[in-house]
Amino acid sequence: MSTIKRKAQGTSHNPMLAAVLDEAKKESVIPLHVQLPESLMKRLRQYALDKDKSLRDVIVEMLEKQV
Repeated sequence: MSTIKRKAQGTSHNPMLAAVLDEAKKESVIPLHVQLPESLMKRLRQYALDKDKSLRDVIVEMLEKQV
């Protein structure tokens, strides 16, 4: 008879979500909704892919450099 392993509560199989949850444990996270021009969003997505980073990480890094 096989046993079913359950993931620990508060964990995720999605690495990006897991990273967000880990970050949230460090500091409060506030959701932000912005509307961007489609061309800028495409460039941001491509930049994130090229750097092998999440879109969230790219945007946070860019904001941290400017603010």
